[in-house]
Amino acid sequence: MNTDWQPFDPKEIKIDVSQLSTLENRLAIEVPAPIVNKVLATNRKQGERAFGDEVLHGMLLKFCMESWTTKIDWRPLWQAVPVDGSAEPVLQVDHPFRFEIDVDHHPEIIWPEFRSLEIIRPVRVISDDLVAAEVREQCLVLGTSENLVSQFEVGDLIRAEIEMLGPKGQALAEAFKTEFMVPESGKQLNLAGLVFDDIFAALEERVVGDEISLVTTATSQFADTALVDQEIRVKLRIVGGIRRRPIAIEEVLEQYGTPNELIFKQQVRIALQAAADRGQSEIVAEQFLKSLLDQVKDQLRIPDRVIPHFKNAVIMRKRKELKAAGWTAEQIEQEFDSRREVIDVMALGHAHRHALINLLTSHLDAKVDEKDLEDWVAVTASKQGRRPEEVRAELNHPETLKAIVSTLMVSKITKTLLKKDRIVLTDMDADEWNRLKNSGDRQENGE
Repeated sequence: MNTDWQPFDPKEIKIDVSQLSTLENRLAIEVPAPIVNKVLATNRKQGERAFGDEVLHGMLLKFCMESWTTKIDWRPLWQAVPVDGSAEPVLQVDHPFRFEIDVDHHPEIIWPEFRSLEIIRPVRVISDDLVAAEVREQCLVLGTSENLVSQFEVGDLIRAEIEMLGPKGQALAEAFKTEFMVPESGKQLNLAGLVFDDIFAALEERVVGDEISLVTTATSQFADTALVDQEIRVKLRIVGGIRRRPIAIEEVLEQYGTPNELIFKQQVRIALQAAADRGQSEIVAEQFLKSLLDQVKDQLRIPDRVIPHFKNAVIMRKRKELKAAGWTAEQIEQEFDSRREVIDVMALGHAHRHALINLLTSHLDAKVDEKDLEDWVAVTASKQGRRPEEVRAELNHPETLKAIVSTLMVSKITKTLLKKDRIVLTDMDADEWNRLKNSGDRQENGE
């Protein structure tokens, strides 16, 4: 509770409760006239007001909104909403201050036995080949690069402009720019939800400025799911190329201050294992949440008033994705019009997830503290190659902070239950896990 401004003891608030539904109640909150008089008197300093009428009114309203739970022992899942027009516009001497809010009161959840949930733990063995590949990457990262106009080779970075045409020759989106690494001969390239066979051969003897015509089939990852398994024609124009030249391992050791190659490889192995462990923890946490949600979803109660918030969030996120993929404004709106029911289902799913996390947090008395956030900042900064203070600044955005806290909470709950042997994991090879996930046989990661 915010205690920056506490004009009186919150227990002096008067509250009348009326039931709106099995899920929501309306609270009539009143600050008695004698207390209002004290607030108004305190607001005056030597005949001048410390705060204007509107500011003081807003401060008192905010204080009551944050304090009412000290009077009634409820822990709502959703933010309480003031009833429009229920508050007096100004504070008056000898008049009580009244307003109304609508508050949800979720019933108790009957939790299943957590050990009964099916949760797979993908296990990644950090092999010598993986270590060697990372060492090669470090040599490339610290090496030099040159711009190319022709004679592209495996590993070169190609920058291209893509135009996609549907089965009837219609433009599927505005042309957009992308980049990719040239794969080995015979290897596939996944680009914008499309899989291209042997792109290496298509790039042979090409130069910057050339346009290549390709034909493929839309995968399940394609932005327009209505076109999955249909023929897509792609015009790929080469905009530029970059070739990275690695430095010798001895130069890498010198730059990192590492005594020898053996120690460097040990450091690389530790870093790769830490990254694999983090990824594994995230997958396990998402599986736990999804499996539990399947068990208790019917018990979750979502007020109608909160659904539009989640729906708007889905639309904003999807609009950003489609715009980045080159969709026109008209195409995006048509997509939303044709998928209203899907968006409604997604919004309800996000609301269920939010409700479950909050209820589970209360049930297990779990908390995300400052250390958890600092650890997240450190890991994120390391992964993205950014300064910690830059990452920490993102926590100042309320919506970003809420999303991060939600993710950390799920991870913390899962780790707590694992330590107490309250959930059971079945190990599976990470490559097999990825194969099953990508083929659609498994979706325990919640995507």
